[in-house]
Amino acid sequence: MPKINLPKIMLAAAMFSLLCLPAGIARADETADAPAADNQGGGSGEAVLVSPLQGDLTVEDIVGKIAGVIFGLALMICPILIIWGGFEIATASGDQNKITKGKQIITFSLVGLAIIALSAAFVEAIKQILGAD
Repeated sequence: MPKINLPKIMLAAAMFSLLCLPAGIARADETADAPAADNQGGGSGEAVLVSPLQGDLTVEDIVGKIAGVIFGLALMICPILIIWGGFEIATASGDQNKITKGKQIITFSLVGLAIIALSAAFVEAIKQILGAD
């Protein structure tokens, strides 16, 4: 019987859910100018995905939106890694290598979370020093 590697399965499931996340976040609005369909729902049956980059945007706006998405993804990945590190420790069965690996995963994810939080604060501090909005 093949050995089941549960941490790899959990990591694969987490990555799959992160890949499917944009489809769940995307807003779909019905078109206002489309003729109503014969269905009983009263809508046209057509959906349009609204671009988050509509309007007069500057490069700063676009970079800010991209940075916000990356920031959000990083904030979702950190708790997953902390849980994975705890799982490594819980299933170590006294194996010091697995305990050390679990502690390292938790430590590195917490350091990464701190760096993420400090980077956002650093950008805001630079903006205030330079007088930008």
